[in-house]
Amino acid sequence: MNILTTFTILLILCFSSLTAYPSLDSYGGHESKHFELENTGYFRTHFEDGQWWLVTPDNNAFLSFGLNHFHSNLWVQDYNKPYWEKRFGGSAWSPKWKEAFYQHVREVVTAAGANTMPYHNEDGILLEREPLLPYIKQYIPVRISLHMNAKAKDYLDVFSPDFKMICDQGPKSKSPPTSTIS
Repeated sequence: MNILTTFTILLILCFSSLTAYPSLDSYGGHESKHFELENTGYFRTHFEDGQWWLVTPDNNAFLSFGLNHFHSNLWVQDYNKPYWEKRFGGSAWSPKWKEAFYQHVREVVTAAGANTMPYHNEDGILLEREPLLPYIKQYIPVRISLHMNAKAKDYLDVFSPDFKMICDQGPKSKSPPTSTIS
């Protein structure tokens, strides 16, 4: 690291302690950017002054910072299964292993300062009880990707009334009762 980079980092560290941190609501939303909205009890989006915002259930602006890919099956691959079984104190998928996996994820997201679990965390171990953090549930009304070589007939007509219904009703039917994201 050169002297200029070192000096810059030291200045940032010195002055960061003088910075006032924003006041946050219980969901991590910035109370300084409050919206006068109907209280729905859910996270949601809101469009105001030409900008979209993610809004907490307390109607404050929310910046989502999360970590992806906490899929327990990634911890039981041939090359790493023995390590994680020893670290978690039980054979893969045992109740002891599942609890240790859950606690490990909790420690990692807390240490990172994360405030959400993005949608690449669709793991029953993490979602079968009250979520660690607000999470973003994946919703794909039609499974089409580049890798599927989809044809025009595979796509929904986005101008059809049926498409609006799918977009309005689909996510509601897929949200578990403990979800706080709408």
